Amino acid sequence: TTALKDSVNALFWVAMIMLVVEMMFALLLNQVLVALVFGAGHEYSDADQTLLFEYFGTFLRAMLTMFQLTLGTWVPVARILQETVSPYFNIFTILHKVIIGFACIGVINGVFMQETLKVAQNDDIIMMREVAHKERTHARKMKAFFRYADHSKDHVITREEWERVVSGHHAHHWFS
Repeated sequence: TTALKDSVNALFWVAMIMLVVEMMFALLLNQVLVALVFGAGHEYSDADQTLLFEYFGTFLRAMLTMFQLTLGTWVPVARILQETVSPYFNIFTILHKVIIGFACIGVINGVFMQETLKVAQNDDIIMMREVAHKERTHARKMKAFFRYADHSKDHVITREEWERVVSGHHAHHWFS
């Protein structure tokens, strides 16, 4: 939780960049589609106009649709644009999904994870837990070694028992 608290700054800036990018695309699509669909010279049915308005009619609707294209199910939006406006909108939706949806989101995830891990590596509590875990693991291995070396089960390793263990092929496993 300490690492996540310290990564809030990186998360904030990532969210701001994502918001600005999606706002630009939302404004672009909103203006293009409103001019195209509701402008003079184009005949669209009332059902098509209503459908396009539901997805792109206002800035907020277009923003929601852009986040749907980026983070969610992009195919329904692509189909609506293809069937009601033009098949050329497939180029836009596929490029948007590939560039923004996959590449940028992947970079954003990578930056956020890197920042979180960098903070976690410098966290004293986490480092102390790792040291304690290594100590417990080492103690468990040493106990197993001494149980293996003590053939007589008298909780004392004699010189003969030690020499037998060291001369065996298992010694490399225990001391590596």
